[in-house]
Amino acid sequence: GEYAAATVAGIMSYDTGLELVTARGRLVGEQPEGSMLSVRARPEVVDRYLSETIELAAVNSPELCVVSGPDDAIQELTEGLEADGIAASTLHTSHAFHSSMMEPARKEFRRVVAQHSLSAPDRKIVSTLTGQMMGADEATDPDYWARQLRYGVRFSDAVTTCWSDSKPLLLEVGPRHTATTLARQHIENRNRERAFASLDGSSTPSDEWTGVLQAAGNLWASGLELDWQAIYEAEDRQVVSLPGYPFRKSRYWMGRPIEDDNSESGSAAAVAIDDPVVAKISDMIRQGSGLTILPTDVHRDLLDIGLDSLYLTQFAIQLQK
Repeated sequence: GEYAAATVAGIMSYDTGLELVTARGRLVGEQPEGSMLSVRARPEVVDRYLSETIELAAVNSPELCVVSGPDDAIQELTEGLEADGIAASTLHTSHAFHSSMMEPARKEFRRVVAQHSLSAPDRKIVSTLTGQMMGADEATDPDYWARQLRYGVRFSDAVTTCWSDSKPLLLEVGPRHTATTLARQHIENRNRERAFASLDGSSTPSDEWTGVLQAAGNLWASGLELDWQAIYEAEDRQVVSLPGYPFRKSRYWMGRPIEDDNSESGSAAAVAIDDPVVAKISDMIRQGSGLTILPTDVHRDLLDIGLDSLYLTQFAIQLQK
């Protein structure tokens, strides 16, 4: 992701970006295999479980970290976390990225980067290595890109930096909505609606295009001026005249009167934020994730609010207790 951002920011050319990503992947693939574990806990809690072989590979949100290390060490850690009541999930990876197991790749990759021409960024770009705005010295330093391969990803700090800079609209460009979900965990109240995913992992092309259009609509509704000519360039469209009379709001309902609806959906609509059960659940979510549940969140999917699947697993256990 950072290489794509660096290309957009003018740090490297498109071809250079491809060559570096390819070389990076090759060098990482040559290292011994390892494992990574997602842990639902704050960094200071996770620190107590680190060792010479297990390192903090990423801080994705205030309550979600990733550790990395050899297979046997990660397995032992998983059992220890389970015994301590901390939710953890093994990631589907082949190597222990962002750990000491990447040290040989770091040294060789520095040499590869030094062979390419890098420029100062021509727009703002946030580093996931430092969690701060990337300066010209970092962007053009082969050591920076070598350390970015080796050391932990500070995604949480990077999102916080983005958000504190100008209250931006956040758009995830990629085949999932993971970054959007994590970003929403850093944003309070209605501002969570300023983070969008362009794709949601749908399996069919038509669903993917619907997702792209939904993201475009959300951005436009949030005040972003879109390039409509580019959006419709592959379509043959014509102007259609609307009726020259006002649309009247009289209802001519053919079915059962709506006010008599006693279905489950009608009952669900009556649930309010001050309902004792809802209030208790909201308080549990706030204490466990740091997110404040708003009145408008009561009818929303928990994932849309910004909660991730690992937290929901832990939350289900809390509810059972």
